[in-house]
Amino acid sequence: MPLDVASWFRHGSCLCNWPNGPFFGIFVVMAKPTTIKIRLNSTAGTGFFYVTKKNTRTMTEKMVVRKYDPVARKHVEFKEGKIK
Repeated sequence: MPLDVASWFRHGSCLCNWPNGPFFGIFVVMAKPTTIKIRLNSTAGTGFFYVTKKNTRTMTEKMVVRKYDPVARKHVEFKEGKIK
């Protein structure tokens, strides 16, 4: 009694009782991305922000960068925050 691909997916790709004995299905495990998007908020209190990427494996602490704030019209520190 042969099983087709549709019945394999119906079983959820897990340990199943197939006619020839138990079968361990194939699981594809995706790797976590190394870079994440972060939001750099201005410390000048203007509400201006930049969105950039950060490598979480090499930069484990919060990112602080000195960049230009066009609302304040000067260079200020930008601190890392979460993207909402």
